[in-house]
Amino acid sequence: MRTLILSLSFLLCANLHAQSIPEIPIENGIVTYTDVVETELNKSALYANLKTWVALYFVSAKAVTELDDADLGKLILKAKLTPSFSYIGQKRSSDIDIALQVDCKDNKYRYIATVVGYNHRQTPQSIPELIEIAHGRKKTATNNKGYATRQLNGIDESISDMIASLKKNMVVNDDF
Repeated sequence: MRTLILSLSFLLCANLHAQSIPEIPIENGIVTYTDVVETELNKSALYANLKTWVALYFVSAKAVTELDDADLGKLILKAKLTPSFSYIGQKRSSDIDIALQVDCKDNKYRYIATVVGYNHRQTPQSIPELIEIAHGRKKTATNNKGYATRQLNGIDESISDMIASLKKNMVVNDDF
């Protein structure tokens, strides 16, 4: 009886730690997060907030900036995000190469975050392949459902955290 209770407790704990597969926006094999956000700020205030966010969020604003056009209110960045997670007691990480375009207009801005490259050090799958593995539609010798799900969660969390940080900074009305 004690063994049965311990086994059921273990299964319950394992289910509590199970991760769900995130809804990653993918079309034709390309991962793109995009939105138009309404705000009370004018174009110049939004652009100033954007420039401040880039300087604070990335190690070097100059290194990631590909296009900076204040007249158009457009900024294009190319950067690398490096999510990591623990799997069977080991830290695993990957590199996500991302292109981020932000367009500012009076009372709104649009961001388009596109994954242009993905490299996981332990498994060579692309993001579309990881989605197939996580849903059980594809099997590989180097990856399984749980591991693929953790990779996808790391990708989604990294990009979502970046976007949340951008959105938080874009609403600042700093007239100092």
